Order: sequence, then structure tokens, then C-alpha cells
Amino acid sequence: MATFIRAIFSVLVALAAFVVSFLVIFVPMLFLDMHYAPHDGQGGMSGFFIGIPVATIASLVAGPLCYVHAKRKKWFA
Repeated sequence: MATFIRAIFSVLVALAAFVVSFLVIFVPMLFLDMHYAPHDGQGGMSGFFIGIPVATIASLVAGPLCYVHAKRKKWFA
């Protein structure tokens, strides 16, 4: 049961890492790119195309590391 809870917790940490790292990249670039194309809705696309791969890498690193850390510290045991 503890392994299942650790796995769920690490998935939640990976999801949070994805969202936070994506927003950290996307929002500032959205504000920087808005004046280039304010009316056609294309402002901020560079932040999207850079944010998705970086956020994916962050979540792929954070999830397993959280699981290993929780297992070593015997969380939820």
C-alpha cells in the first residue's frame, strides 16, 4: 500500500513540476511577445513551444526523484 501511495504522490509532484515550469517559461514570454501580434492571437507561441519540452523534462526528472526520495525516507510506511 505504501508503494502505491508513493507512486500516486510522485505522479502529483511530476504534474505540479510540469505546470509550474511551463508557467514560469510561458507567462513571461507571453508578455514579451504580446506587442508583436496583439490582434491575431499569435503572441506567446514561442513560450508555448519552449515551455512544453522544458516542462516535460522537468516532470520526467521530478517524478522518479520524488519516488526514490520517498522510498529512502520511508514516507507513508
